[in-house]
This record gives sequence, C-alpha cells and structure tokens, in this order.
Amino acid sequence: MHENKGVAIQLCNKDFLNNFNPDFLALYDLNTWDKSMGPKDRLNLVREATVDAIFIDSSLSYNTDSLLCWGAALKTGGYIILEAIDHCNPEMLADNLETVFEYLPVSENTNIWILRKKVLITKELLIQNLHHQLANHAITDYRAQNALNQLEQGYPYDDLAPYTRAQICNMQGLTEAAVSTWNNYFFRNPQPNKHYFTIMQRLIAGEYYRGFKQRELFYRDFHPIRSTIPPSSEILNKRWKGESLLGKRLVVWSEFGFGDEIMFSQLAHYLKSQQPKQLIFIVQPPIVDIIKSHPDIDVVISSNEWHDQHIEFDYWVYPHSILAHVTEPFDTLPKRIPYLFADPALIDKMAQRINKTEGLKIGLAWRGSSEHENDIHRSIHDLTQVESLLSKTSHHWFCLQKDLNEAERSLMAHYQIPLIGPTCQNFSDTAAAIANLDLVVTVDTSIAHLAGAMNIPTFLMLAFIKDWRWGFKENNLWYPSIRAFHQRAPLYWPTVIEEIIEAIKQFTSK
Repeated sequence: MHENKGVAIQLCNKDFLNNFNPDFLALYDLNTWDKSMGPKDRLNLVREATVDAIFIDSSLSYNTDSLLCWGAALKTGGYIILEAIDHCNPEMLADNLETVFEYLPVSENTNIWILRKKVLITKELLIQNLHHQLANHAITDYRAQNALNQLEQGYPYDDLAPYTRAQICNMQGLTEAAVSTWNNYFFRNPQPNKHYFTIMQRLIAGEYYRGFKQRELFYRDFHPIRSTIPPSSEILNKRWKGESLLGKRLVVWSEFGFGDEIMFSQLAHYLKSQQPKQLIFIVQPPIVDIIKSHPDIDVVISSNEWHDQHIEFDYWVYPHSILAHVTEPFDTLPKRIPYLFADPALIDKMAQRINKTEGLKIGLAWRGSSEHENDIHRSIHDLTQVESLLSKTSHHWFCLQKDLNEAERSLMAHYQIPLIGPTCQNFSDTAAAIANLDLVVTVDTSIAHLAGAMNIPTFLMLAFIKDWRWGFKENNLWYPSIRAFHQRAPLYWPTVIEEIIEAIKQFTSK
C-alpha cells in the first residue's frame, strides 16, 4: 500500500473505471474484491471506518441495507461511487439515508452518483435520544421513528435498533413484520449467533412449533451449554424426537436455569397424557422438592445425583426440545394449573414470619442474579424506583429477594419490610412464603415462574429487552395468574411502577 494514498474497494469491472480521471484514481490504492471482505452487497467483514472509497457499477444489485453496510466500512468523508441505474433518484436515496450520507452532484458525468459519508452522531447520543423519544411519545410517533432510523442507519450492526423495531411491530400485532426486521438485520450481519434473534421472535409471538424446531437446529449438540450434566455419548441415540411414548419411560433432562425447569415442568401434564410407563425429571438441587409436588411426575432426581442412579429409560429429552416435536398449538394442549404446590407444614411454619394482619400482603423481588446475561435490563438497579413503589402503597410488603446489598437492606429496614427471601433455603421454602401472600410483584426471576406455577396472582415488571417466555402482551400463555407490565423504553421503569401502583389499587378493591 502506498503512503498517503486512500484505501478503495473495487466492486465494479474495469470499464466503469474509465469514467474517472487517472489523476483521481491515482489517489487510491484500489483493492479488488475478494471473499475475505464478505459478500459484495455487504462487505460486512471489512473493518468499520477503514475505507476511503467504494466503486460500484450497475451490474451489482443492492438495497438500503447494502448501502448501510458499505457506509459502515467507510471513513468519515469517504465516498460511495455508483454507476447510475434506471428508476432511481440519487438525491432521494441520500435523503432517505440522511443520517449517514449526503449526495454530491457530478455535473460533468450524469452516469456517476457520489454519496459522501457524514460525521456520525455518537452511538451513545443516538441511544439516549431513542430512549427519550420512546419514553415520552407513542411508539408510532414520528419522533420515535426518526430516532430509531438514525440509530439503525448510523450503526447498522448494532442490535438495539432492530430489537426496538421488532418490539414495536409486536406491540402492533405485526409479528411477520417483526420477523422481517430480524431477517433484514441478519442480511447486514450474517453471523450464526445473530440468526438466534429470528428464532426468539418466533417464540415471543407464540409460534412454538416452528420456533423450537429452529432452536433445535441452532443449538444442535451444544450439550455443555444446555446442561450442567451433559448427556453421555452412550445415551445420545435415545434422544426423543417425537416418537410414541405409550408404555415408554421418558427422562426430561436438566437444562439451563431454575426458572426454565419450573416453567417447562408444566409440560409434564401433556407428556403424561401420552401414557408413558414412567415420567422422570432431572432438575437442579434447589428445586427438587418443589418439583416433587407435581402430580404428573413419577420420579424427580437431583442433577448432582443423576450419575449415582441406575434408571432404565427408553428416551430422554431437553425441556426446550419438547415443543419442537408437538405440532398441536400450545394453547390447546392439556394443562394442569396450578401444577406445583407448597408443603402444608412449611406453609404453617412460614405463616409465623408473615403477619396475619388485615390488609393486602405482597411479596416483592426487584432484582435477579447479577450473573444473568440480561440483568442490566431485567432488574431494577435504581432503588429510587423501588422506593417509589413502597412509598405510594400502604400495604404489607415482604421481601422475597434472596440476596440483598447494603443499600437494599437499608431500604427494607426503613420501610420495616421483613426479609423473607434470605431465610429460604430452597424453592420449597419460597413456595411456602408465596402461599401465605395475596400478591407477588416481581421482575423476571425464577420467583415469577414459581408464583405462576402455583397460580398465585402476580404482577410481573418486564424490561423493554426481555425474554421470549413472557411474550409482548399483558396475559401470558403459560401462567394465567401473571399480569405483565412492560417498559415502553429501555431501562425506563417509572411508567411500569406507576402502572403497578394503580393495578394494586384495583386489586385491593376487588
């Protein structure tokens, strides 16, 4: 590469270069495209902001996403140099992508269109603006849409913009449009892990059969990711793929977190309706006792004791894989609600810690494990929001959260809220506490799954960036007793807190 020369990529034949003065071309080191750069219509493997010019002739078909990808490769002030094509207005093209490009007319050659990359607003400022517009205006308001377009155009590989766009589509009931949003993003950023977003969109829309089938293709045999006790090679051939369970022994394998195992144990009732000889669940130690309360599960084994057991079985299956082999819509499957039950002796014991006073008794959890991949969004880290909830409701609150930091303990002490969570040794204790309450208010933690499985009235505070399990509506497919309250903008809890306060008033008046 020659010193002081710009870097250019040639996505055109040599004839197109004849349109340019040799002195102009001499300003660049022309790099002929090769596959290490990514597809021609994306160049997504080129390091961002490293290219000074891209030459493109009319033989290359492109779209808006192509232009955004090429723009990402350009340095500020760099050029996309296009051969003119029919039925396209270059000025309108630039105006539609005004966050990134400005159109430079070339008076001496109408066969050439030039788009120059502008100085971009920083991603942080664009995200702040998007949050502000979503928090203060309707999702369809032009200010919110403009903020979304600016982020997506300026930073086409960032996933917040497509996530937000998909969420807006979901809120409007446009689930296929939401899928298209993720497909467009996958075009710009075709990495295998990005395809996962499309799968999650299928699931959040309740399209379980197709979504879980795609999920199985995605995860395939990533057993160490799925389970703390990956199945041995000797039993892989016994993996259930939808075969008849009549008279067979089925093991439902331990997979992912506590909430996952509680949630998918609901499917035991459906599996039992298939008349297996024996239904066995392997679950993680803290939930063994509570899962044993499920009337449809014959045997419950702790995951840390599985290797010491010598149980004969015909098939095994991961919980998340079950619905990949069930074509019947989830809402028509036979269900048992509730399906988990607290121990009566533990309920009586926990009643001694939960005051039998008049008035509403509410359990509260505002934060999950800090190790969760989405903890920054799903948990309420600003304690002023928690205090706002407590200060505006005059009911009996009980802290169900297990781990508290010093500031949280101080807040609970200020409002004289008993710390129930830290005294619970396992989920059976937590279930006994919940059974003594009238209502649970929680963020997305295993407590929500447990309360839902017990059919306890629950107000669920959901982040804008949330898990597929909760969908995007107020009601939940899995848990009839759960009512969801959704953030209208990322990390913005005030409106959720206000809605919870009003909902508690309504709940009290019933």
